[in-house]
Amino acid sequence: MRSGVLILFPIFAVLGCQTGPSIAGTWDMSAPQMQQQGATATATFAQPDRVTMNVVVTGDGQQSALGIGKGATINLKIDGKYKLEGDKLTIDVSTAEATESGLTGFAKQNWSMVKKQTEDQFLAQAQTNKTSTIKWEGNDKFVGDSGQGTVTFTRK
Repeated sequence: MRSGVLILFPIFAVLGCQTGPSIAGTWDMSAPQMQQQGATATATFAQPDRVTMNVVVTGDGQQSALGIGKGATINLKIDGKYKLEGDKLTIDVSTAEATESGLTGFAKQNWSMVKKQTEDQFLAQAQTNKTSTIKWEGNDKFVGDSGQGTVTFTRK
């Protein structure tokens, strides 16, 4: 369970910059770590300072980040505030809510125990990696680097 949650932390550390085009709107996020673990993500920035992210891990019947079966999904919805200062962005995550769909057998039975742990672990670690730097690649794309990996944001 821990490895699936850990891939999410660099995501939060690489969001946004006010010195380039407007960050307001919804963005598709991609990173090699996410693709390897069957995860997709979006971030929505609302003015003046709210951010909502959705990370979905889909089971592929093989080895997914969260060990979930084919057709099952785990959705992590994250809400918080952001503050832009130059090319630095600080994210303060206030809530993380995990939900599941399609889990069966042991995974379904285990979900009630790992759900709260996943949310709490994410919130605790998100507080240790709040600030990131980004580089704009046009009005509709930027790449963030948290020092733990890069994430590409493409405007939807």
